[in-house]
Amino acid sequence: MKLNRFFVAEKLGIKSSVTISRTPFINQIKNVFRLSKGDAVILFDNSGYDFTAVIDEYKKDSVSFSIIKNRFYKRRGF
Repeated sequence: MKLNRFFVAEKLGIKSSVTISRTPFINQIKNVFRLSKGDAVILFDNSGYDFTAVIDEYKKDSVSFSIIKNRFYKRRGF
């Protein structure tokens, strides 16, 4: 199964959950990709890790994720 990958400006580090309140981001995952509660995505913050997360809750001005896994990825040089 292919997971959509999204950049988040907030450092995710060792968090077990994250709430994002950027309106364009919420619009993109909710209305463009039509993701719903329980769907999995990959979040990244340019730290070198990908974070697999599940959508917990949509609110009017935010979306909450539970981070279930992280993995280090090696960047490819250009």
